[in-house]
Amino acid sequence: MNIRTAVLDDLPTLADLWQERRIILSQIDSRFRLLPDEREGWLLTMQEKLISVDHPIFTVENDALLVGYICGSIQQNELGLIEEIALDAHRYHGGLGRQLVTMLRQWFEQRDIQRIIVGVPRRMAVEQAFWRSLGAKEWRDTTWTTSSQMMWMQL
Repeated sequence: MNIRTAVLDDLPTLADLWQERRIILSQIDSRFRLLPDEREGWLLTMQEKLISVDHPIFTVENDALLVGYICGSIQQNELGLIEEIALDAHRYHGGLGRQLVTMLRQWFEQRDIQRIIVGVPRRMAVEQAFWRSLGAKEWRDTTWTTSSQMMWMQL
């Protein structure tokens, strides 16, 4: 297992992982369905994030295969946001998601970011349980938009 910073050549595989996650989410909640050209838009956004110092993207390789990623950003008011996490749904990962979160948390801590939040799908009890196992609790702030699709959790 190897966790490292993402590079441009990783983007096609990361896009596959992102798309797979969105398909799974859309099977549980149709509001997550993929829109035409959304993958291309995601790729362009990720290219921009790769050159930004405020948008870390870490990947994880297992048996020489790229099997997951996590990305985040620094928001105003010294808030860290976990924007996305995805792992290959066809493999057992044995704690790789937890290790990706740890890597991103360390990145935030190195920049004195103490508060970290993540948006979690309301209809994904397994994901909510994952974040709760890491110490996350539901978070509400009047300056952040809430939706019927997602809930905010703070680590």
